[in-house]
Amino acid sequence: RQMCIRDSSYTGSFTVYAATGGAISSETVDLSNTYLEWAERNFALNNIDLTLHQIIRADVFPYLQQAAQQRKQFDLIVLDPPSFSNSKKMLDILDTQRAHPRLIREAMQLLEPGGTLYFSNNLRSFELEPAVAERHAVAEISHQSVPEDFRNRKIHRCWRIRHQ
Repeated sequence: RQMCIRDSSYTGSFTVYAATGGAISSETVDLSNTYLEWAERNFALNNIDLTLHQIIRADVFPYLQQAAQQRKQFDLIVLDPPSFSNSKKMLDILDTQRAHPRLIREAMQLLEPGGTLYFSNNLRSFELEPAVAERHAVAEISHQSVPEDFRNRKIHRCWRIRHQ
């Protein structure tokens, strides 16, 4: 069973890649109707079946808690939160630097044994909390994940995280 979730879908590009690459099902999560509509258009352009690849409008923390209560399990999770968000639709302000340990901890509860979580962000000053690496097998893969034409290669950071 191959699945992918996102906490900030933006254009839905991670899910489009996963679905067109053979993912059986996925959940794309964002709070913004604008970004979810954009993702839906990209799904349609790529003939992605919306019955198998769901688009979900939700705040990430309530979504992660509900998914855990439902005992959802994913073999691939991509977390790519915005650096900062103070949307009126959210229960709290999302500051990626401050929130990432909780985001990762709650997402890892949904990760199947042998699965992979990719955590990325574009916060120039971002530092991964050392406790994350103490609990999980963590490898920074930023240099492998930045496209050649990315406008500022220095701000993108990405980690591969697995259960120990």
